Amino acid sequence: MSKIRALTIAVVVLILLNVALVAFFASHGGPPPRPVGPKRIIIERLHFDTSQINAFELAITAHQNQVQVQETEQKRLRNVLYALLQETDRNGADSIASAIGAVQARIELIHLKHFEAIEAICRPEQKADFTALSHELSQLFRGPPPMKQGRP
Repeated sequence: MSKIRALTIAVVVLILLNVALVAFFASHGGPPPRPVGPKRIIIERLHFDTSQINAFELAITAHQNQVQVQETEQKRLRNVLYALLQETDRNGADSIASAIGAVQARIELIHLKHFEAIEAICRPEQKADFTALSHELSQLFRGPPPMKQGRP
């Protein structure tokens, strides 16, 4: 078999594989749909109108800014804690770990105040919907499941 014939066969095989791959993705409708985020769920479940959505957007921005400040402090404290691994005297570890816990407690209170702000946006006829939604908040905001890892 000549080199040209072998290359021609290889090119034809690659073209067929590409066509098969394109056909496969076309028949399956592309990538799976993205899951609906908590923001969209809250808007839909509470039946927010345009002005409520705008107020909700402002509340989200304020909430994210407050949480980011606390998360930055928490990260700084973790760095201080793990820097103790370089020291022979690690006496401050308990107080630093307590400070990290206090920051986490502040974050949880910020979350609570955020949901109180969402409740304040609701009209009286939406309060029952908010109460129903409040029972599901921990599931909505639990984050992605942890990645599975093999043994080290």
